[in-house]
Amino acid sequence: MKKNKYEDILQNAKAEIDREVKSPEMWSAISSQIESNKNPIINFLRNFWRNRKFELSLATSFIIVLIIAGSLFFNNTEQRLISVQAAEEMAEDIDKDIYKAQKIYENVIAKLEQNCTVSEIESKNALAQAYFDKLHTLDQLILECKTALQENPYNPAIHKKLFFAYNEKIEVYNKLENLN
Repeated sequence: MKKNKYEDILQNAKAEIDREVKSPEMWSAISSQIESNKNPIINFLRNFWRNRKFELSLATSFIIVLIIAGSLFFNNTEQRLISVQAAEEMAEDIDKDIYKAQKIYENVIAKLEQNCTVSEIESKNALAQAYFDKLHTLDQLILECKTALQENPYNPAIHKKLFFAYNEKIEVYNKLENLN
């Protein structure tokens, strides 16, 4: 009776296999697997990778850490291309240039203010009034930048904002001259 039970199981399995649709790609995949199993180098590499995953990942991680540490070391040495004294001299020269530029802007603005014939009180033109409002806003911005520069004189963002305000103020005075 046991023999019949096993025969029934085998017949059911055979019937199930026969019912499955076999695609033509399946046989080419099977033949490529058989061919790749014949190649001992591919088998060796496949087995080596499967058996040594942890060791390879550890070695790879170590190499990556060495590369990062080396790049950080060389980046830090490249940044010290000039001496501290030379850097201080350059900073002093830059400070002098910025101070000169500020004085030039302030002198130009003072001359434009003297030459501006339209005053805020006399202006009945809405456009001129808008320009005067912009001048007041720019004056406030210039004052804020100057006070911020007293606290942090080496902040380039504040210098950019200050020079932007100076340029805008000069443009507004030029537009006010053209209104007359």
